[in-house]
Amino acid sequence: MRRNFPKISMVMVLLLAILYCGPAEESSKPVTEKTESLEHMLATIDKGYASKNDITITQFRSLLKYLDEAYIENKKQIADMSVTAQTLLRNKHGIKESLMNIMEGIFHVFPTTVNPSYAEYATVYVQLRAKGRSHYEAWMGVTTYLKSIGR
Repeated sequence: MRRNFPKISMVMVLLLAILYCGPAEESSKPVTEKTESLEHMLATIDKGYASKNDITITQFRSLLKYLDEAYIENKKQIADMSVTAQTLLRNKHGIKESLMNIMEGIFHVFPTTVNPSYAEYATVYVQLRAKGRSHYEAWMGVTTYLKSIGR
């Protein structure tokens, strides 16, 4: 059965979720102290702890580089949306999924249009997981969704 997802509402749900989280709080660390890289922060969120030499940091760096080149959003937006998707799945739907799996799933959905939206793909993924689909079924569903809207 073919379903059409309202594109604008899906993107708006994810964007509102990101805005709802609000800006990061000001850090009390001295300006001279080096802050963690975006990749290190993702690895730490995903694993609970990641040393500076953790291979996961390199994997997130590679994923962010590819996703940044493939989608209209920048690395920070992609990281924020991935964390938001993970948080929504866990807190609202009781589904535990790693950031690495979420981002690798989008990595494997090859954009076929000009200016594809990571937010749109992540929103469809979250909706399908919320409906009880497995990780793999949800990514296959994203691909089906894209084909159904002519992408």
